[in-house]
Parts: sequence; structure tokens; C-alpha cells
Amino acid sequence: MELREFNKVFSGFIVYYGIKGMTSEKIGIYYLGLRDLSIEQLRVAFSKMIKNRIEREFPMIAEIRKVALEGN
Repeated sequence: MELREFNKVFSGFIVYYGIKGMTSEKIGIYYLGLRDLSIEQLRVAFSKMIKNRIEREFPMIAEIRKVALEGN
């Protein structure tokens, strides 16, 4: 997945969780940890998490990956 594709999907997730202090460096770390996923896997993971996740804090990379790869 390309960085601009990632940013488009990830920015909505940042808005949803109300993260004001998300730095470009931290976004870069999330990209490094998630870039091997397809953009569709990332969209589906974020959709599932927004619908089902009850924790308020921003999810870690490993949690996003787990949801993205469920059923694969």
C-alpha cells in the first residue's frame, strides 16, 4: 500500500478517536507496521474496529493487524 492511500484511510481513524497529538513520526511508524496490508484489508479492519471496539485509546499496530488478518 502506498503512503498516500494509507494516510487517506488512517486520517479518518485519527479523527474518529479524537487524537490531536498524532505526529507525522508516529503516523510513519504505523505505516511501517501496516504497509504490507492491502488498502482493502485496512479499510475493513478500521470499519470492524469502529463498530465493535469499546476501548477509547488509540489501538496499537498489533491490534489493527490482528483484526485486518482475521479469517485469512
